[in-house]
Amino acid sequence: MPDMAAISVSLPALSTAILPDAWAVNSGQSTGMDLKAILANIDRRLKVLQISAHEASLDSGHQDVIRNLRRKVKNGKASKGSLRADTLEDLARALKCSVEDLKRPVDASGAALVPGMRDILLARRELLDRERALIDEQLAAMDEAEFTGKKGGKRKHR
Repeated sequence: MPDMAAISVSLPALSTAILPDAWAVNSGQSTGMDLKAILANIDRRLKVLQISAHEASLDSGHQDVIRNLRRKVKNGKASKGSLRADTLEDLARALKCSVEDLKRPVDASGAALVPGMRDILLARRELLDRERALIDEQLAAMDEAEFTGKKGGKRKHR
């Protein structure tokens, strides 16, 4: 067998080639997944869909995936390892969102940093304000009708 150290090989930076006597110096590199952000986004989707983590895990076909992810983050091992891409895709499908939605960073308030989300939330607030005004008008009309009915109604004698 030739001396492998003497052979010059030029490989691209992201090559997956493993030479026979290569040391595992750079093994276990990050895949770019922030497990804390993924877990925060999973929790956000669970609230939106009003389902449990167990239901979502079962729907994804990976019975304990969310529970195991919670353990990993809780035990401070969020930087070690990641989720398999197919597992993340299955979770996204179960949570009715995209993989990118799950991987998107979360700011300090816990809100996912979604482009255009501010405009969406402002429009939603405006709609809710209009609905609130309508409800207030309806309640005022009901109060007025009730007050008028009591004032002009007959009294019962015992």
